[in-house]
Amino acid sequence: MGCVGSKDQQKAAYDRLSQYQLASLEESKGLKKVPIPLDPEEGRDKHHSISPCQFHNLFYDGFYAPYMSNPDYLMLVDVRDENSFLERHILSARWYGTLPLENLQDLNKYTLIILYDQDGDDENQDSNMKRVQTLLQNAQLDPFCICGGIVEIEQSLPYMIASNCPGVPERQLALGWYPSIIIEDTMWLGRMEQGSNTTILLNLNITHLIHIGQTGPALAFPGMTCLTVNWSETLKGQELYNALKGATSFALKAIQEKGRVLILGDQGVNRSATLTMAVLMQDKSCTLEDSFYYVKCLRPAVQPSPPHLEVLSKFETELFGKKISSVEDLW
Repeated sequence: MGCVGSKDQQKAAYDRLSQYQLASLEESKGLKKVPIPLDPEEGRDKHHSISPCQFHNLFYDGFYAPYMSNPDYLMLVDVRDENSFLERHILSARWYGTLPLENLQDLNKYTLIILYDQDGDDENQDSNMKRVQTLLQNAQLDPFCICGGIVEIEQSLPYMIASNCPGVPERQLALGWYPSIIIEDTMWLGRMEQGSNTTILLNLNITHLIHIGQTGPALAFPGMTCLTVNWSETLKGQELYNALKGATSFALKAIQEKGRVLILGDQGVNRSATLTMAVLMQDKSCTLEDSFYYVKCLRPAVQPSPPHLEVLSKFETELFGKKISSVEDLW
């Protein structure tokens, strides 16, 4: 009887699979091309670690002001020896030797606790990283570790390294507000004032700047290509669609030429986020839904308005031959 039951269960499973396949085939009818999934979490590994880009975006996250201006937002802990810490460390980090070992539960006031060592090797069970991580976990805390450690940060994000900086000036430096990394070494999304910050533009080696608004920021240095898109909050219909397509083409051409593109809006959450999603949809051949959640994972404050989501839906239809994503599910 068991065998019969097993066969019945297998048949039911095959029937369900066939239904899913038929539904998938039905869904794919009319598509010009099949969309490619886009996963914002692919840089995160199984050991509760975050990539340098994810760390950067958490560090510089915010809305009207950087979250780092709140001293209880993030505690960054350097688990290397004290001399290495004093020689150089990531901005705003504290040496693990200053942790209140007798009252670790007091650290639960922090929204995020992030650890790093020299090279991010947390496989060694005898490492100081593993020891500190275990201590914090035993205190019911939830620390993350930076993949690649300070070595990787120094290579990919050198402006986040402090060398023998006094405490107060270093914290002020840490509170400089950088745009969010969307595509590593290729595309960033930020706020209007970041486009006139020479330090940010030079540190990121920006070659192309797209400003969504009626007037753009002055060029911070010669040799950078700047596009100002006359895209007001009230723009709609075909005019909005044309503005989106023109700016998307500009960004894609820059990316194809190995440029480094910074997209800016007033707060970097609506119009500029809409453009960023459109660029991802075309560059990565992904759906509106995947692009939306990808950008939102990297910059949580983004929220395109309903008219902008509708124009992205139209853009998706043009890319793939039919509407795939539900705008209502994204608002």
